[in-house]
Formats: sequence, structure tokens, C-alpha cells
Amino acid sequence: MLQNLFDGLSTDMSEKQLSGTDDDIVLLLRDGEVVETSPLEDLKDGLLMVNGDFYRTGTEPLENVDPPDIIMELSGTIFQLRGFPASDTEKLVLILMSRYIESLARKNGAGTLRTSFQRLSRLHDESGTWRVYQKLGETEGLGTHVYGIPDWTPPADAGLSVHGVTAEAIKENWFVIHRQPHGSGAAMLALTTGNNEWKGFWTFDEDEIQAIDDCIQQEF
Repeated sequence: MLQNLFDGLSTDMSEKQLSGTDDDIVLLLRDGEVVETSPLEDLKDGLLMVNGDFYRTGTEPLENVDPPDIIMELSGTIFQLRGFPASDTEKLVLILMSRYIESLARKNGAGTLRTSFQRLSRLHDESGTWRVYQKLGETEGLGTHVYGIPDWTPPADAGLSVHGVTAEAIKENWFVIHRQPHGSGAAMLALTTGNNEWKGFWTFDEDEIQAIDDCIQQEF
């Protein structure tokens, strides 16, 4: 399952017996050096043993979203991802990071959050997602912007800045960007490369976040 999860990366995976621990752990190595570790249980709970509905229906409350340390350490890494039916798990890592960025924006309560939904009606159709954006919309100090084909209009009192976009590009781009005036933020960007296939990454680098955010504002 781990191999399938990271199938879109140029990775080698092996299993070894380690002394000094009774728990199964996952180690991330670069150039032979361990750069991060996570209990296997954390990856099972957040990615391996769930599906997209786990996040879309709100089964996992926003405040509980906590990606494994290994996933956080993979920021800046380009993922090649396939959706169902080609893969049950690959897209989950982007869904998880999207929810994490939303939770970070809620926690920080400042700056902006920009999210694309391809079609705005997805906000209405996904009950968990709508509850998340109701919370974000009521977060004082946070400007929450949603983008998508205007096939549904959120209520005016939801506290959201709605951008109805008819450009075909909105269907081919998936982004969640939290930009703060000062301090930590995050961005996730995925581009469609084929039928139900994406190339995506996430970043915590302030210059990269600003560049992506500026591009979205100029484009849409």
C-alpha cells in the first residue's frame, strides 16, 4: 500500500528489521541519510486505510487534520497522481494536504485562502467541505476566496468571496493557497495532465506561495 501511495515518485522502497523499537515506522531517506520518520500507524490512519470521502464528508474534523511528518517533509516534491479507478490512494495525498492548508488558515485566522473547486456546486454537494468553508468564512481576519464554474452561488452571509470563472483553465487546475501578511503559510497546486491524472506539489516556501497566489489573482 505504501508503494502504491508513492508510486508517482521516483522512490525506492525496502523493508528492514530495526533494533530498539517494537513499532512499525517509516523512514524517509535522502542520499542515505534519514531526514524524517513517521509511525506507520499515522500513515494508515490518514492515507492508507481511508478514501477521499473521509475528508469530503467531514468525517475528520478540520481541527484534527495532522499530516504525518514524512508527508510534510515531501514539500516541494513533484507528484504524478492518478485518480480512481487507476488508483485508490494516490490522489489522497493532495486531498489531505488541501485539508491541512485549510486547517492552517483557520488556525492562523489572518491573510487569505484561495481554493478552486472546478465547479462551485461541489461546495454544496460535499457536506463536509461546505461545513469547512462555513467555518473559514466566519473566521474573522481571514479572507476566504473560492473559484469555480458558476453553477451554484453560496449564500451571501457565508462570508466567502466568490469568483465565478468560466475559463476552461479552472477545470484543469486545483489549488489551495493560504498566504499570510507575515509568517507561515502554505500552497498546494495540481495541474491536469490527462484523464483523471495530475501533476502536483505543495510548498511552505514564502516566495513560492506569493508567486502562486499572484498568478491566481492575475489569471482569475
